Formats: sequence, C-alpha cells, structure tokens
Amino acid sequence: MKSKYLLLTLLASAGLIAADAPAPDAPGGQGAPAKTDGAPAGGPKGEKGGKKKALPEGVTEADMKKLQDARKAASSDPAVKAAQTAYDNAKKADSAASTEETKKALNDAKGALAEAQKAAVIKADPSLTDLANKVAEADKAKGSSKKDKKKDHDGAKPTK
Repeated sequence: MKSKYLLLTLLASAGLIAADAPAPDAPGGQGAPAKTDGAPAGGPKGEKGGKKKALPEGVTEADMKKLQDARKAASSDPAVKAAQTAYDNAKKADSAASTEETKKALNDAKGALAEAQKAAVIKADPSLTDLANKVAEADKAKGSSKKDKKKDHDGAKPTK
C-alpha cells in the first residue's frame, strides 16, 4: 500500500518538475539557437515582443521614436480620449457579435483614432507634421493592400 503512495508521489513530483522546465523550442531552452551578437534569439523584435515593424520609406528609427513619444503625450488630449473610447466600444461590440456592420464601425473608429492622434501630435509639435503625414499615408496604404489581398483570397476582384 505504501508503495502505491510512493509511486504516485514520485510521478506527481516528476510532472511538476517537467512543467517548470523550459520547452526545447522556447528561448533559452535546449533547442534554442545560440546568441552570438547579444540580440534575442529569433531576430530583432519590437518593444512589445512582436516582430519589428518595417518603417515607412524615408522614416528613421529615431523619427519613429519621436513620433511614438509624441503620440503618448497626445493621449491626454480630449479628442484622442474620446476617439479611444469610441474605438474601445467598437472593439467590444465587434468581439461580442462580429458582423459586417460592427467591423465597419470598428474600422471607422480606428481611422478616427488615428486622425485624432495625428492632429494632437501636430498641435503639440508642428515640426512633426511631415513625419506624421508620412506615417499616416504608409498606414493607409498598408491597410488598403490588406483589403486587396483579402478580396483576392475571397475570389473577388481587388478594387483600386
């Protein structure tokens, strides 16, 4: 009888030890590639741990950092707060019942938020006007290319 409990205890502790061990394909695990240049395994990544975004043409990393800092500062602007609230509400509505109508509302709210952020950034620092316009144009172009790809995937002809 004691041997059953001993066996169960050993199996349970082995399971706990295995659960705490890093997975072989996880960073720092046995199967992870060795770091040679000090960069994280798996290539360069952005601040939030995702893949690093491609910068729009003519925009440096320093410029992008300046714009991001200005966007953070502009987040206290009343127009940005209102647009953010509208976006959050549209996102909740879309996740609750995803329909064409909620997707359109979400897309419209996202565009309104981007415009409010851009206006607040330019209002706070007019020297960032060209940079904000470049990034906004690149975002719009990226958004329209995603729509074209989706339409191609659905079998419909892309609109230009």
